Amino acid sequence: YNRATGRDYPHRQRAAAPPPQAARIDPLDADLDAVIAHRNELLDISHDDLKALLEDSRLQIYQRRLADLRCADIMTRNVRVVSSERHLAELVPLFGSSGHHHVPVVGADGRLEGIITQSDVVAALAQPQARRERVEPIAASPELPR
Repeated sequence: YNRATGRDYPHRQRAAAPPPQAARIDPLDADLDAVIAHRNELLDISHDDLKALLEDSRLQIYQRRLADLRCADIMTRNVRVVSSERHLAELVPLFGSSGHHHVPVVGADGRLEGIITQSDVVAALAQPQARRERVEPIAASPELPR
């Protein structure tokens, strides 16, 4: 089985001397190394397999926590919107004072037409003649089908 799958047996553990902290990318690696070193036991599972199991269990925990949560439960209510006819110069104070980084844009009929972000305004300042392609919204309602 091990030859067919390309897995070593017995499983080789990582070296006891961890690399410098700056060289580490994934905090899970550091945590695993610390726990394995602290327990000072031989584990019959490779470091990478143990890491994969822990990552899968972390994903399961997130899915369980979010299972009954709907967008409507956490969304912002009483959203500040702007008209599609509003001038960009009027948005600068809105972004600066309110802490908003994006604002929904509605048409004359009150329907969602898009979202404008601070980076959209900055891009418009850099290229004032550029027009962005219009994209249809995915949804214009807080209630989405399950």
